[in-house]
Amino acid sequence: MKKRYSIITAVLIAALLLSGCSKGYKDESGAAQNSSAYSNAMPTSANADADYYYGGLDQSKGIESATESLPGDNGSSNENSISGRKLIKNVSLFIETLEFDQSRTTVENLVNTFGGYIESSSATDRSINNGRSLRYASYVLRIPGEHLDDFLKSSGNIGTITSQNMSTEDVTLTYVDLEAKTQSLEIQQERLLEFLEKAETIEDVIKLEDRLNTVRYQLEAQKSQLKNYDNLVAFSTVSINLQEVQRITIVEPEPETLGQRIASGFSDTMYDLGEGLKNFIVWFIVNLPYILIWGVIIFLAIFFGRKIAKKNKKKKAEQASAAQAAWLASQTNQGYVNPNPSAPSNNDTNTDNR
Repeated sequence: MKKRYSIITAVLIAALLLSGCSKGYKDESGAAQNSSAYSNAMPTSANADADYYYGGLDQSKGIESATESLPGDNGSSNENSISGRKLIKNVSLFIETLEFDQSRTTVENLVNTFGGYIESSSATDRSINNGRSLRYASYVLRIPGEHLDDFLKSSGNIGTITSQNMSTEDVTLTYVDLEAKTQSLEIQQERLLEFLEKAETIEDVIKLEDRLNTVRYQLEAQKSQLKNYDNLVAFSTVSINLQEVQRITIVEPEPETLGQRIASGFSDTMYDLGEGLKNFIVWFIVNLPYILIWGVIIFLAIFFGRKIAKKNKKKKAEQASAAQAAWLASQTNQGYVNPNPSAPSNNDTNTDNR
Protein backbone atom coordinates (compact mmCIF):
# COMPACT_ATOMS: atom_id res chain seq x y z
CA MET A 1 0.00 0.00 0.00
CA LYS A 2 2.77 2.40 0.91
CA LYS A 3 4.44 1.68 -2.39
CA ARG A 4 1.19 2.43 -4.29
CA TYR A 5 0.72 5.80 -2.47
CA SER A 6 4.26 6.80 -3.29
CA ILE A 7 3.69 6.16 -7.00
CA ILE A 8 0.50 8.25 -7.02
CA THR A 9 2.29 11.09 -5.22
CA ALA A 10 5.10 11.05 -7.79
CA VAL A 11 2.63 11.26 -10.66
CA LEU A 12 0.85 14.28 -9.15
CA ILE A 13 4.12 16.11 -8.59
CA ALA A 14 5.15 15.49 -12.23
CA ALA A 15 1.81 16.81 -13.49
CA LEU A 16 2.20 19.99 -11.45
CA LEU A 17 5.69 20.58 -12.81
CA LEU A 18 4.60 20.09 -16.43
CA SER A 19 1.67 22.51 -16.06
CA GLY A 20 3.96 25.17 -14.62
CA CYS A 21 6.45 24.79 -17.49
CA SER A 22 3.75 25.04 -20.13
CA LYS A 23 2.38 28.20 -18.52
CA GLY A 24 5.79 29.78 -18.50
CA TYR A 25 6.33 28.87 -22.12
CA LYS A 26 3.01 30.45 -23.08
CA ASP A 27 3.88 33.64 -21.27
CA GLU A 28 7.25 33.84 -23.01
CA SER A 29 5.78 33.16 -26.48
CA GLY A 30 3.04 35.74 -25.91
CA ALA A 31 5.60 38.36 -25.02
CA ALA A 32 7.64 37.50 -28.08
CA GLN A 33 4.56 37.86 -30.28
CA ASN A 34 3.69 41.23 -28.79
CA SER A 35 7.22 42.52 -29.34
CA SER A 36 7.13 41.56 -33.03
CA ALA A 37 3.55 42.55 -33.81
CA TYR A 38 4.51 45.28 -36.30
CA SER A 39 7.02 43.13 -38.16
CA ASN A 40 4.41 40.37 -38.58
CA ALA A 41 2.04 42.92 -40.10
CA MET A 42 4.41 43.24 -43.06
CA PRO A 43 5.01 39.87 -44.82
CA THR A 44 8.63 39.10 -45.64
CA SER A 45 8.12 36.14 -47.98
CA ALA A 46 5.98 35.45 -51.02
CA ASN A 47 3.93 32.79 -49.21
CA ALA A 48 3.39 34.97 -46.15
CA ASP A 49 2.40 37.87 -48.41
CA ALA A 50 -0.15 35.71 -50.23
CA ASP A 51 -1.56 34.39 -46.93
CA TYR A 52 -1.86 37.91 -45.61
CA TYR A 53 -3.49 39.18 -48.82
CA TYR A 54 -6.24 36.63 -48.54
CA GLY A 55 -6.54 37.10 -44.79
CA GLY A 56 -6.19 33.40 -44.02
CA LEU A 57 -9.51 32.69 -45.76
CA ASP A 58 -10.39 29.44 -47.45
CA GLN A 59 -10.05 30.41 -51.12
CA SER A 60 -12.36 27.70 -52.44
CA LYS A 61 -15.12 28.80 -50.08
CA GLY A 62 -14.45 32.43 -50.87
CA ILE A 63 -14.77 31.83 -54.60
CA GLU A 64 -17.94 29.81 -54.18
CA SER A 65 -19.53 32.48 -52.01
CA ALA A 66 -18.47 35.20 -54.45
CA THR A 67 -19.88 33.22 -57.37
CA GLU A 68 -23.21 32.87 -55.63
CA SER A 69 -23.47 36.65 -55.28
CA LEU A 70 -22.75 37.40 -58.96
CA PRO A 71 -26.21 37.74 -60.57
CA GLY A 72 -26.07 41.53 -60.28
CA ASP A 73 -24.67 44.49 -58.45
CA ASN A 74 -26.59 45.45 -55.32
CA GLY A 75 -29.01 42.59 -55.88
CA SER A 76 -30.06 43.77 -59.37
CA SER A 77 -30.33 41.29 -62.22
CA ASN A 78 -28.56 41.63 -65.55
CA GLU A 79 -29.26 39.93 -68.86
CA ASN A 80 -25.54 39.32 -69.38
CA SER A 81 -25.17 37.67 -65.94
CA ILE A 82 -26.90 34.37 -66.64
CA SER A 83 -26.81 31.80 -63.82
CA GLY A 84 -24.12 33.76 -62.04
CA ARG A 85 -21.94 34.15 -65.14
CA LYS A 86 -20.26 37.39 -66.18
CA LEU A 87 -20.65 37.66 -69.96
CA ILE A 88 -19.29 40.41 -72.22
CA LYS A 89 -21.09 40.61 -75.58
CA ASN A 90 -19.76 42.33 -78.71
CA VAL A 91 -21.80 42.77 -81.88
CA SER A 92 -20.74 44.16 -85.28
CA LEU A 93 -23.23 45.20 -87.98
CA PHE A 94 -22.57 46.11 -91.62
CA ILE A 95 -25.50 48.11 -93.01
CA GLU A 96 -26.18 49.57 -96.47
CA THR A 97 -28.55 52.45 -97.05
CA LEU A 98 -29.89 54.66 -99.84
CA GLU A 99 -30.92 57.39 -97.37
CA PHE A 100 -27.76 58.15 -95.43
CA ASP A 101 -29.00 61.10 -93.34
CA GLN A 102 -32.20 59.32 -92.36
CA SER A 103 -30.26 56.20 -91.33
CA ARG A 104 -27.97 58.23 -89.07
CA THR A 105 -30.99 59.78 -87.38
CA THR A 106 -32.48 56.31 -86.87
CA VAL A 107 -29.29 55.12 -85.16
CA GLU A 108 -29.41 57.99 -82.66
CA ASN A 109 -33.12 57.45 -81.98
CA LEU A 110 -32.67 53.73 -81.33
CA VAL A 111 -29.80 54.37 -78.92
CA ASN A 112 -31.94 56.80 -76.92
CA THR A 113 -34.96 54.48 -77.00
CA PHE A 114 -33.11 51.54 -75.45
CA GLY A 115 -31.22 53.57 -72.86
CA GLY A 116 -27.75 53.33 -74.38
CA TYR A 117 -25.18 55.87 -75.43
CA ILE A 118 -22.78 56.55 -78.32
CA GLU A 119 -19.21 55.89 -77.24
CA SER A 120 -17.65 57.11 -80.51
CA SER A 121 -18.67 57.95 -84.09
CA SER A 122 -17.16 59.19 -87.35
CA ALA A 123 -18.37 60.01 -90.88
CA THR A 124 -16.48 60.46 -94.16
CA ASP A 125 -17.16 61.11 -97.85
CA ARG A 126 -15.74 58.79 -100.50
CA SER A 127 -15.67 60.00 -104.14
CA ILE A 128 -16.26 57.56 -106.98
CA ASN A 129 -15.66 57.72 -110.74
CA ASN A 130 -19.00 59.15 -111.79
CA GLY A 131 -18.51 62.25 -109.64
CA ARG A 132 -21.04 61.28 -106.94
CA SER A 133 -19.88 61.13 -103.33
CA LEU A 134 -20.94 58.09 -101.31
CA ARG A 135 -20.77 58.63 -97.56
CA TYR A 136 -19.64 56.27 -94.83
CA ALA A 137 -20.15 56.32 -91.04
CA SER A 138 -19.02 54.14 -88.16
CA TYR A 139 -20.41 53.94 -84.63
CA VAL A 140 -19.43 52.28 -81.37
CA LEU A 141 -22.58 52.01 -79.25
CA ARG A 142 -23.11 50.81 -75.68
CA ILE A 143 -26.49 49.16 -75.23
CA PRO A 144 -27.81 47.77 -71.91
CA GLY A 145 -27.53 43.97 -71.90
CA GLU A 146 -31.22 43.44 -71.15
CA HIS A 147 -32.17 45.48 -74.27
CA LEU A 148 -29.57 44.08 -76.68
CA ASP A 149 -31.90 41.61 -78.41
CA ASP A 150 -34.60 44.25 -78.88
CA PHE A 151 -32.05 46.67 -80.30
CA LEU A 152 -30.79 44.09 -82.81
CA LYS A 153 -34.36 43.34 -83.92
CA SER A 154 -34.95 47.05 -84.52
CA SER A 155 -31.63 47.64 -86.28
CA GLY A 156 -33.24 46.62 -89.58
CA ASN A 157 -34.91 50.05 -89.57
CA ILE A 158 -31.50 51.65 -90.08
CA GLY A 159 -30.98 50.02 -93.49
CA THR A 160 -30.24 46.66 -95.08
CA ILE A 161 -28.06 44.49 -92.83
CA THR A 162 -25.57 42.66 -95.03
CA SER A 163 -23.52 41.12 -92.21
CA GLN A 164 -23.97 40.56 -88.46
CA ASN A 165 -21.38 39.04 -86.10
CA MET A 166 -21.65 38.43 -82.35
CA SER A 167 -19.07 37.22 -79.84
CA THR A 168 -19.47 36.43 -76.13
CA GLU A 169 -16.62 36.41 -73.60
CA ASP A 170 -17.06 34.71 -70.22
CA VAL A 171 -15.01 36.59 -67.57
CA THR A 172 -16.59 34.94 -64.53
CA LEU A 173 -13.40 33.36 -63.18
CA THR A 174 -11.39 36.53 -63.70
CA TYR A 175 -14.09 38.59 -62.00
CA VAL A 176 -14.30 36.25 -59.00
CA ASP A 177 -10.52 36.30 -58.61
CA LEU A 178 -10.52 40.10 -58.66
CA GLU A 179 -13.27 40.22 -56.04
CA ALA A 180 -11.38 37.84 -53.75
CA LYS A 181 -8.17 39.86 -54.05
CA THR A 182 -10.08 43.09 -53.43
CA GLN A 183 -11.65 41.71 -50.25
CA SER A 184 -8.26 40.50 -49.03
CA LEU A 185 -6.68 43.89 -49.68
CA GLU A 186 -9.48 45.60 -47.77
CA ILE A 187 -8.88 43.29 -44.79
CA GLN A 188 -5.16 43.99 -44.97
CA GLN A 189 -5.82 47.73 -45.08
CA GLU A 190 -7.97 47.54 -41.95
CA ARG A 191 -5.28 45.59 -40.07
CA LEU A 192 -2.57 48.02 -41.08
CA LEU A 193 -4.71 50.92 -39.84
CA GLU A 194 -5.16 49.17 -36.52
CA PHE A 195 -1.42 48.59 -36.18
CA LEU A 196 -0.76 52.21 -37.19
CA GLU A 197 -2.92 53.45 -34.31
CA LYS A 198 -0.92 51.34 -31.86
CA ALA A 199 2.51 52.18 -33.28
CA GLU A 200 4.87 53.78 -30.74
CA THR A 201 8.07 54.43 -32.68
CA ILE A 202 8.68 56.54 -35.75
CA GLU A 203 10.32 53.63 -37.51
CA ASP A 204 7.19 51.50 -37.08
CA VAL A 205 4.98 54.38 -38.31
CA ILE A 206 7.10 54.86 -41.45
CA LYS A 207 7.07 51.14 -42.28
CA LEU A 208 3.34 50.83 -41.72
CA GLU A 209 2.50 53.94 -43.78
CA ASP A 210 4.71 52.73 -46.64
CA ARG A 211 2.99 49.37 -46.62
CA LEU A 212 -0.42 51.02 -46.32
CA ASN A 213 0.23 53.19 -49.38
CA THR A 214 1.18 50.11 -51.40
CA VAL A 215 -1.98 48.28 -50.33
CA ARG A 216 -4.17 51.27 -51.13
CA TYR A 217 -2.62 51.57 -54.63
CA GLN A 218 -3.24 47.88 -55.31
CA LEU A 219 -6.76 48.14 -53.92
CA GLU A 220 -7.64 51.05 -56.20
CA ALA A 221 -6.28 49.16 -59.22
CA GLN A 222 -8.38 46.10 -58.36
CA LYS A 223 -11.53 48.19 -57.87
CA SER A 224 -10.90 49.97 -61.19
CA GLN A 225 -10.73 46.63 -63.02
CA LEU A 226 -13.92 45.47 -61.34
CA LYS A 227 -15.73 48.65 -62.40
CA ASN A 228 -14.51 48.18 -65.96
CA TYR A 229 -15.82 44.62 -66.05
CA ASP A 230 -19.12 45.72 -64.53
CA ASN A 231 -19.50 48.32 -67.28
CA LEU A 232 -18.63 45.85 -70.05
CA VAL A 233 -21.08 43.30 -68.68
CA ALA A 234 -23.90 45.77 -68.06
CA PHE A 235 -23.55 47.51 -71.46
CA SER A 236 -22.92 45.40 -74.57
CA THR A 237 -20.75 46.90 -77.33
CA VAL A 238 -22.37 47.28 -80.76
CA SER A 239 -20.19 48.40 -83.70
CA ILE A 240 -22.10 49.70 -86.75
CA ASN A 241 -20.55 50.32 -90.18
CA LEU A 242 -23.04 52.34 -92.22
CA GLN A 243 -22.38 52.58 -95.98
CA GLU A 244 -24.30 54.70 -98.49
CA VAL A 245 -24.74 52.84 -101.80
CA GLN A 246 -26.41 53.34 -105.15
CA ARG A 247 -27.85 49.84 -105.16
CA ILE A 248 -28.69 47.70 -102.14
CA THR A 249 -26.92 44.36 -102.07
CA ILE A 250 -29.55 41.65 -102.30
CA VAL A 251 -28.84 39.01 -99.69
CA GLU A 252 -30.40 35.81 -101.02
CA PRO A 253 -29.45 32.13 -101.37
CA GLU A 254 -27.04 31.17 -104.12
CA PRO A 255 -29.00 30.18 -107.30
CA GLU A 256 -29.08 26.44 -107.76
CA THR A 257 -30.45 25.69 -111.23
CA LEU A 258 -28.89 26.71 -114.55
CA GLY A 259 -31.86 28.90 -115.42
CA GLN A 260 -31.62 30.77 -112.11
CA ARG A 261 -27.93 31.35 -112.60
CA ILE A 262 -28.47 32.65 -116.15
CA ALA A 263 -31.31 34.94 -115.05
CA SER A 264 -29.27 36.29 -112.14
CA GLY A 265 -26.19 36.86 -114.31
CA PHE A 266 -28.22 38.52 -117.10
CA SER A 267 -29.89 40.82 -114.56
CA ASP A 268 -26.52 41.86 -113.17
CA THR A 269 -25.14 42.44 -116.67
CA MET A 270 -28.06 44.65 -117.70
CA TYR A 271 -27.70 46.63 -114.49
CA ASP A 272 -23.99 47.10 -115.11
CA LEU A 273 -24.67 48.23 -118.69
CA GLY A 274 -27.28 50.71 -117.53
CA GLU A 275 -24.98 52.08 -114.84
CA GLY A 276 -22.12 52.22 -117.35
CA LEU A 277 -24.24 54.24 -119.80
CA LYS A 278 -25.34 56.61 -117.03
CA ASN A 279 -21.76 57.06 -115.90
CA PHE A 280 -20.64 57.77 -119.50
CA ILE A 281 -23.37 60.39 -119.98
CA VAL A 282 -22.44 62.07 -116.73
CA TRP A 283 -18.75 61.95 -117.63
CA PHE A 284 -19.40 63.33 -121.13
CA ILE A 285 -21.50 66.25 -119.90
CA VAL A 286 -19.11 67.09 -117.08
CA ASN A 287 -16.08 67.01 -119.39
CA LEU A 288 -17.81 68.62 -122.42
CA PRO A 289 -15.79 71.90 -122.22
CA TYR A 290 -12.54 69.94 -122.37
CA ILE A 291 -13.88 67.84 -125.24
CA LEU A 292 -14.81 70.98 -127.25
CA ILE A 293 -11.42 72.61 -126.66
CA TRP A 294 -9.51 69.52 -127.71
CA GLY A 295 -11.87 69.03 -130.67
CA VAL A 296 -11.12 72.54 -131.97
CA ILE A 297 -7.38 72.01 -131.49
CA ILE A 298 -7.46 68.69 -133.36
CA PHE A 299 -9.62 70.16 -136.17
CA LEU A 300 -7.29 73.12 -136.70
CA ALA A 301 -4.26 70.84 -136.65
CA ILE A 302 -5.77 68.57 -139.31
CA PHE A 303 -7.01 71.50 -141.44
CA PHE A 304 -3.72 73.39 -141.50
CA GLY A 305 -1.80 70.14 -141.86
CA ARG A 306 -3.68 69.22 -145.02
CA LYS A 307 -3.38 72.75 -146.40
CA ILE A 308 0.38 72.80 -145.86
CA ALA A 309 0.70 69.30 -147.33
CA LYS A 310 -1.28 70.35 -150.43
CA LYS A 311 0.83 73.46 -150.85
CA ASN A 312 4.06 71.48 -150.56
CA LYS A 313 2.78 68.94 -153.08
CA LYS A 314 1.91 71.66 -155.58
CA LYS A 315 5.29 73.28 -155.11
CA LYS A 316 7.09 69.99 -155.70
CA ALA A 317 5.03 69.42 -158.87
CA GLU A 318 5.96 72.86 -160.21
CA GLN A 319 9.61 72.25 -159.45
CA ALA A 320 9.47 68.91 -161.27
CA SER A 321 7.82 70.50 -164.33
CA ALA A 322 10.39 73.26 -164.43
CA ALA A 323 13.22 70.76 -164.17
CA GLN A 324 11.79 68.66 -166.97
CA ALA A 325 11.32 71.71 -169.19
CA ALA A 326 14.91 72.79 -168.61
CA TRP A 327 16.17 69.32 -169.46
CA LEU A 328 14.15 69.20 -172.68
CA ALA A 329 15.46 72.60 -173.68
CA SER A 330 19.04 71.52 -173.18
CA GLN A 331 18.50 68.37 -175.23
CA THR A 332 16.88 70.33 -178.09
CA ASN A 333 19.77 72.74 -178.28
CA GLN A 334 22.20 69.86 -178.65
CA GLY A 335 20.10 68.22 -181.41
CA TYR A 336 19.40 65.04 -179.48
CA VAL A 337 15.76 65.60 -178.81
CA ASN A 338 13.02 65.85 -181.40
CA PRO A 339 10.81 68.71 -180.45
CA ASN A 340 7.94 66.93 -182.23
CA PRO A 341 7.68 63.47 -180.79
CA SER A 342 5.22 62.30 -183.52
CA ALA A 343 7.70 63.01 -186.38
CA PRO A 344 10.69 60.72 -186.88
CA SER A 345 13.98 62.18 -185.83
CA ASN A 346 17.06 62.52 -188.09
CA ASN A 347 18.81 59.80 -186.18
CA ASP A 348 15.99 57.42 -186.80
CA THR A 349 15.95 58.28 -190.57
CA ASN A 350 19.68 57.62 -190.91
CA THR A 351 19.31 54.34 -189.14
CA ASP A 352 16.57 53.25 -191.54
CA ASN A 353 18.63 54.22 -194.63
CA ARG A 354 21.43 52.09 -193.42
